[in-house]
Amino acid sequence: MLVTPAEATYLVWINYEKLNIPEQIFIKEISKRLLVSAGSKFGKNAHKYIRLNIACPFEKVEKAMYILKDVITKFSEL
Repeated sequence: MLVTPAEATYLVWINYEKLNIPEQIFIKEISKRLLVSAGSKFGKNAHKYIRLNIACPFEKVEKAMYILKDVITKFSEL
């Protein structure tokens, strides 16, 4: 996973390319527990990314990271 450094935004772009998972499958699974946007909705160069809004209290961001970790771990074990 790769997180692109932000300059001044509450949107985090997370690259999941190394997981070798089709976007539809990854988005479907992660969306069961976390609201994210598929990168492909934002242009051709954004595929293999998810976009996560972190404009919320730290506790919610922390919970989102645990959820993301759980989903990634699930796919890494396949």
